[in-house]
Amino acid sequence: MKNKLLFVFAIILICSLTYAQEHKAYYPDKTLKEIGAYENGEATGEWRYYHENGKLSEMGKFESGQKIGVWKTYRKTGTLKFTRTYNQGVLTGAWKYHYENGQLAKIGAYHNDEATGDWKYFHMNGKLSNSGKFENGLKIGRWNSYFENGELRETRNYINGRYSGAFKSFYENGQLAKIGAYQNNEATGAWKSYYENGQLKQIGTCVNGKPSGVWKHYHENGQLKCTENYVGGILTREYQSFYENGKLNEIGEFENGERIGTWKKYHDNGQLEFAVVYDNGKRIGEVKVYFDTGELRHIMAFDKGKKTGIWKAFNRKGQLKQIGAYKNGIEVGIHKEFYDNGNLLAIKDYSNEKGIAESKVYRKSGELWQVGKYINNKPTGEWKIYHRNNRIYQIRIWKDGKFMNIIVCVDNKGNRLDKGTLSHGNGTVNYYDENGNLTETKNYVDGVLKK
Repeated sequence: MKNKLLFVFAIILICSLTYAQEHKAYYPDKTLKEIGAYENGEATGEWRYYHENGKLSEMGKFESGQKIGVWKTYRKTGTLKFTRTYNQGVLTGAWKYHYENGQLAKIGAYHNDEATGDWKYFHMNGKLSNSGKFENGLKIGRWNSYFENGELRETRNYINGRYSGAFKSFYENGQLAKIGAYQNNEATGAWKSYYENGQLKQIGTCVNGKPSGVWKHYHENGQLKCTENYVGGILTREYQSFYENGKLNEIGEFENGERIGTWKKYHDNGQLEFAVVYDNGKRIGEVKVYFDTGELRHIMAFDKGKKTGIWKAFNRKGQLKQIGAYKNGIEVGIHKEFYDNGNLLAIKDYSNEKGIAESKVYRKSGELWQVGKYINNKPTGEWKIYHRNNRIYQIRIWKDGKFMNIIVCVDNKGNRLDKGTLSHGNGTVNYYDENGNLTETKNYVDGVLKK
């Protein structure tokens, strides 16, 4: 009798151990997070997972702790995101992905966790976007991509997931855009590209993925734009570029991809714009720049590519517009700008500290207009704006080039004016004429004028 009782107890114990136990987990707010069951410590049967908003997140089945059959994943909005099929925890079978509006986005299949067979991708309007085949998780054969209107966009070939063979791309109107070939993921052989009107845009040869030999580029009217010479993908020898009217634009020489010697740049009427000397790709010496009518426009100088010495700018009448000095590419000393009538427009003093300039701006008639400071050429700190009678109009606050606030806004008699709502770079700014009349209101976002 005692042995019989022990036997019955053992049977009951075994049954209780093998019986599936329900599992639930919750978010901190007690919302259900997941529900399923365990058997012998392994997930089994149907499991459901939920977003924090209570919507279903994912559902599918387990067997001996491994995912099996069809699994579905949902967005927080409740729409189906994708479905996939498992065999003992391994992706095998159909796979689908959907846009949030429910439209099918991708469809294909897996085998042993690797993409296989035909795959298709779709635009949100339902039109085919891409199509091709996978083998062992790698793209193979011809893959095509399409515009939303259904026109072919691109066609290329793959071998073991790498570009290989002919390549073509098209404009949305069906016109050929580019044609060439790849070998082992690198561009090879002759390549051509075209404008949308069918006119040749560029032509050249690639070797091991790099441009080689002579490449020619054309304007849309068919006129030669430039010629380039490559060795191993690096620009070398003479370079020339041309305007659409056929006139020479620029001429010079490359060596190991760097500009060397004298380069000349011309206006489209044939007039010299400037000549500059390069040493290993860096500009050196004095450079004079001319207007298209031949008048001197700029005088500047470089030392190993950095601005140096006195720089000057002139208008077409030969009057000085700007003057200032540079050292190691940085502004130094006093910089001045002038109106066409010769009066001082602005003065910046870089004498005090590197990168900081005290600035004064004047009206064309000579009265002081603005006083403030630049740091790294960006207005910063307190700027004072004056009326023509030299009384304060506004005190503006700038930070790193952004207009942040106005702390004073008064008319030319000292009467307070409504500045607008600008605060911390956001809001409106009111602008007034000399008589205190509102002329316009502008809106700023993060210190920048919103257009």
